[in-house]
Amino acid sequence: MEREILLQCAAVPARLDAARWLARLPRRPGARGWPEPAATATGLALLASCARAAGWRRLPARLRREPGGRPYWPGGPAFSITHAAGYAACALAMPGLAIGVDLEPDGAAEPDQLRLLTTELERRAMRAGRVDAVRLWTSKEAVLKAAGADVTAAAQVEIDGEIGHHAGRRWYLQRLTPAPGLRLTLASALPLAAPQVSWPDPAALFGDRDDRITGAS
Repeated sequence: MEREILLQCAAVPARLDAARWLARLPRRPGARGWPEPAATATGLALLASCARAAGWRRLPARLRREPGGRPYWPGGPAFSITHAAGYAACALAMPGLAIGVDLEPDGAAEPDQLRLLTTELERRAMRAGRVDAVRLWTSKEAVLKAAGADVTAAAQVEIDGEIGHHAGRRWYLQRLTPAPGLRLTLASALPLAAPQVSWPDPAALFGDRDDRITGAS
């Protein structure tokens, strides 16, 4: 899957036994529970589904965290997970290719809300109608996720068209609409072919398939 991204989305079920999925995520020091356990679990289920589609037969029993807190799959493919407004998405790429994905619903951000987080270049782009606040915010978030940076660094990201800049590095952006009313942005360290968004069958996504064995193909 060189220079290719797999992208899957799913609605977060109203009822979901999240425990077996959440057990894979390493806790942050001092963390107490998960603020959105069903959404987080749906993202991990999508990671398992993307991995199977890419030929990785087994998920690790437990992911790890980088120093900045981002979870990663030791020895496995790169991935990024996002959730918002009752939906989750997962992007998966070849090992070593930094990617980030962010998903937001229409109306999730307004220009005034981003005033302290945007550059003059970005504000001009919004005034000219070249980008709206939601697309701009998902672009910043996707770049931060790809870079392994915290959301508090959003003001340090500048979006110029289909390119994001952060800490002296360029990121390539792709903006998609996976469903009416949803905005998704992918950021990658290399220019990639536009991915096809797939929505796996919920029965297969949340079925009894055992993905808990350590290792990868």
